[in-house]
Amino acid sequence: MAEVTGACEDRPEGRNLYAGQFDKIYAMHGTIPVEPELIGKLIEGAEQVKSGSAEGKKVEMFGNDVMLYQFPYAGFLCEVHED
Repeated sequence: MAEVTGACEDRPEGRNLYAGQFDKIYAMHGTIPVEPELIGKLIEGAEQVKSGSAEGKKVEMFGNDVMLYQFPYAGFLCEVHED
């Protein structure tokens, strides 16, 4: 699994370096625009995937087996690790 970096727990403004400096995010896919609060949710979801506390399921994507971790706000696709 790729290393998740950039989550700065010591930032009082919600771990978002640019908090309060923009109103909307125009993402490359999905329903746009999205609210800035999505950044914090994505960080939390990535931390759950990284720590192993998120439940995922194996799915096939473009001929490859991957793990899908589905949250209400986004899905994370990760490598499958056979332990």
